[in-house]
Amino acid sequence: MSRSKGTTCGATSFKWVCLAVFVAANSFPCDADSALKAKGMAAQHITRISTILSPAFVRMRGSGRETSDYDGFIPELLKSLKERRGLNDYVIVRATDDVIGEKRPNGNWTGLMFDVITGNRKVIGAGPILNNKTYESYVKFSNPWASVHLTVVVKRIYNVTTLWEALDRQMTIIAVRDSPELAEVQNKGSGDTSINLSNLLRRLTDNKNNGLLVETALEGLRYVESEEKYGLLMNSEEARYYVTHEFCSLQAVETFHDLGKYVFVLDPEDMALNKLNDALNRMKADASLDQLRDKELGIPGTCSRGSVPFRPEDIVTLLVAAGTVISVRILQS
Repeated sequence: MSRSKGTTCGATSFKWVCLAVFVAANSFPCDADSALKAKGMAAQHITRISTILSPAFVRMRGSGRETSDYDGFIPELLKSLKERRGLNDYVIVRATDDVIGEKRPNGNWTGLMFDVITGNRKVIGAGPILNNKTYESYVKFSNPWASVHLTVVVKRIYNVTTLWEALDRQMTIIAVRDSPELAEVQNKGSGDTSINLSNLLRRLTDNKNNGLLVETALEGLRYVESEEKYGLLMNSEEARYYVTHEFCSLQAVETFHDLGKYVFVLDPEDMALNKLNDALNRMKADASLDQLRDKELGIPGTCSRGSVPFRPEDIVTLLVAAGTVISVRILQS
């Protein structure tokens, strides 16, 4: 007995067929597929949004089997894009291995990138994905939905407003091991201020300085919160979320160094890119994109937890002059 096109994936007699199809084609999970068909929607006309969990951008409530189980900036952005006809009907699913992904020596991709590249033009990658050269030969980038800068998060009590002041106070800067931000600045090499930051990051990743690396941003932020004169190197959008939602005792000092742009990624032959870009452009033009970022990531100068008052000037942009030498005192504990 074969499975008909309209048969519910979760039916007992077909569960092994459904599992085989999913493993072979990396298509819809059974629960997502059956849920769509129960609503009278043909799965082949639904776009899959492959994403990864990130406190600042995508959070999961419940099992994650339904699109409604996800909230945060990216799920809300997707809703707005659909309202502006930038997206068709879609379902949100967690990416393979819950990582953005990389190309292995055998040529195969992992994570979200695998989902997009093997998705037969039916998968869009949505997450904190930088428009870097590693990906651009394999996927198309949408217009950016955020710019990303390098940020140092420190305690507010030090009243530090620039990285130079942090250096003068002999603060120790730590970083997240294997973070995309760390790799991106190293890949950019020299030019303007980036050479100094790259030198700093090379010191951070040197074998002798493994004590300056942490496993996650959350671990690093807790370390900065509890220890004296420490700062965490991270991306500006994630830092914005944490200092306005979770760590009222911390502030972000943003550098001038530009890491790149956050984008959606699509199959190179996916014809949906133009209408997605058009909807993003309209959201930028009417300021609704900025309003959404303020709502979901937090308004600079505020904090939703605790009673520590914030001032707008607590998050400042540091314009690092070209040729400025960053002291190695930052690496001394």
